[in-house]
Amino acid sequence: MAKDAIKLLPKSPLERRRKLWYMNLGRFQNDDDGEYDPWEVTKPGTCSICKDLDPIGQNGGFVEGELSVTRLVSEFPQSAANTGCRFCYLLAEGIASQAEDLVAQNAMVRLSAKVGGCVIVSEDTTAKEFEDRIVLEFYSPKGRSPVLQTIPTLPEISSRAGDDQCFELIKHWLGICSREHQCCVMSTPSLLPKRVVHVGSSQASPFLYESKREQGAYLALSHCWGTSQPFTTERSTIEQRKACIHWDSLPKTFQDAIIVARKLGVSYLWIDSLCIIQDDLEDWQVESSQMAKIYANAHMTIAALSASSDTAGFISSRGYPSSMLSLPSGNETDPPSHVGVRRTLHLHNSGPLSGPHCNLFERAWTYQERLLSRRVLYYSDQEISWECRGATYCECGSYEPSKFSWEDDFSMRLHQAYAVLHGKESRVKFTSSHDMYDWWRHSAVSDYRRRKLTKESDRLPALSGLATAFQALTGDTYLAGLWAGDLLHGLLWSSSENGRLPPEYRAPTWAWPSVDGGTFFIIEGLGKRNQNISWFSKKIAASCTPAGSDPTGAVKGGHTTLYGPVTHSELMISDLQNGKTAKSQLVYELFIKDEPVESKQTIYIHRPNYLSPSFSPDTVLVGGDGLLAEGEIEDTVESEHQEQGKVKTQRTVRRSRLLPDDPRPAVRGTVLLLLLMSSKDTSRNADDSPCYRFLVLGRSTTVAGAFERIGLLTFVDFPWEHHGRDIHAVARMAEVTIV
Repeated sequence: MAKDAIKLLPKSPLERRRKLWYMNLGRFQNDDDGEYDPWEVTKPGTCSICKDLDPIGQNGGFVEGELSVTRLVSEFPQSAANTGCRFCYLLAEGIASQAEDLVAQNAMVRLSAKVGGCVIVSEDTTAKEFEDRIVLEFYSPKGRSPVLQTIPTLPEISSRAGDDQCFELIKHWLGICSREHQCCVMSTPSLLPKRVVHVGSSQASPFLYESKREQGAYLALSHCWGTSQPFTTERSTIEQRKACIHWDSLPKTFQDAIIVARKLGVSYLWIDSLCIIQDDLEDWQVESSQMAKIYANAHMTIAALSASSDTAGFISSRGYPSSMLSLPSGNETDPPSHVGVRRTLHLHNSGPLSGPHCNLFERAWTYQERLLSRRVLYYSDQEISWECRGATYCECGSYEPSKFSWEDDFSMRLHQAYAVLHGKESRVKFTSSHDMYDWWRHSAVSDYRRRKLTKESDRLPALSGLATAFQALTGDTYLAGLWAGDLLHGLLWSSSENGRLPPEYRAPTWAWPSVDGGTFFIIEGLGKRNQNISWFSKKIAASCTPAGSDPTGAVKGGHTTLYGPVTHSELMISDLQNGKTAKSQLVYELFIKDEPVESKQTIYIHRPNYLSPSFSPDTVLVGGDGLLAEGEIEDTVESEHQEQGKVKTQRTVRRSRLLPDDPRPAVRGTVLLLLLMSSKDTSRNADDSPCYRFLVLGRSTTVAGAFERIGLLTFVDFPWEHHGRDIHAVARMAEVTIV
């Protein structure tokens, strides 16, 4: 009888598959003849494959497992003998509609479902970064009842970023922020910047407006310029821009920003490349120094998140449309439920800005733009999202603003920035000025330093706005990326092996911007619990000379004078020749010249690693002639200097512009070790030796009697301590000027 019934099933494979699912809600049992009978259903049970997508009763309220796409899409649907689970059907249909490449690859996927979350199917591979994997989410369309507690109700994403639905959502977010977020509301009306773009209307062309510093609301644009700047304001074009800006001459990103301003009813828009005269150095220095105020006072900042250049634009069709599936109800008389499936845009509650397609976040200039803005509207190629001092929202609705995620590291740092820069209410509180400086070193500088610049000479100007805001809060003196009140901590930075000397002067050698390449601070949590810190040196003086009118911008000189224990040493580095010596086999030797004769020894130091002593050179090091001050007599040679005539010099070690793999001769020269501090983690073994950190200094090749930083040296156990002496037995206290 059952076999005859099977003959009555529809001939269409898809309809046959659906018919079988309607008939079979549980697992099948064997007939007397040993065959599976789809008409005879056992007592409904939980599917062993997908657990009915129901976390209740599962381990920790979480369903997780590995699934074969081939079996889900092919075997399960076509053979009622395997399963009659309507939820497996849902997974199979969703994968088939949204991830055909997974079907073609016979891929394995990970299934996860939890109470209050989403059903997630993700590509199970270690060959890709997680953000590049295919991840699908299942949801109930807004306005319909959820099918399961693990399938939440989420809004649909507009097919195009310029749809009215998107602008209504933006107005909704803006209304919530204006009414409910006191931390986002300005205490006094904002003033217009010196120049803004009047956005005009559909009947009137936009033009460049020179304000009288009157009150007015304006939007600001954060964007990637690209490799070329097709449309800027220069001295030769400013009068033309003030008269009229023809729509067709504007690049797509600028057009889209103007459309947003018009839709939101805001008359003015600030765009850096249009509102700053690009070939007028004085205007550029003055206006770029106002970045902190411009972005902080803007009504909202538009961030063209995925646009790689000004010609790309950001109002476009979305990449991954959703699919609407029919989930069998289990009863042929009841209508099926509707479930949506789409590629997830970001990890749930990790923040809508944590995924790929974020070209803007790779650029250095946009770092301060994000931190300084009160509200930011992001346009990615998949959705719009919102970030302000009070909340984060996204168009897909997957991120719940009430559930602030501490796992989203940048979000945590962002809210730290709000606390530091604005003194407003924040989810993160600072208990001391040390916490604020710690944020600057380990969050602001570390994040910023990883970003790219078209012109490396902008390294300090692109941080000027953030420095200005931080200075207004602390009242401290800014020193080319460091702070006078935190100088000793700020000197404890090290450079990765690809560090190199800039082609032109950037900053004094003791400041991190003096080196191009990845730079990071190595000391975490100084002054925190379980850290026993001893400072051996102190600051006598420090200053920098601005290169222009911006006191927190580019510099043309600077020095610091420190007082502490110093010892003269000889640094020797083996040669590096093509095909003969591997970079990893370079030998660094240190000979303490000030040590008593009976205990003199050569110390082999390691490049950055966990061994002691460990040496982190700022760049590839080479030999050079350092200038001695009048009266210094050690190891001197009289030579002719290009600028200072006959001078006394000493063979020393200096930085270079060589790349790590470039061949170079062996190096031997005199260096100075200046002991800065020691630290000991008291949570570990009390007998552990403290960690000592020295600045390694070479004689300056430009300023007689001064020194230049060449690296950072770490000792855990001094070699001379075996002879019963401490640092003071081999060092003398002296003032040292570093340029």
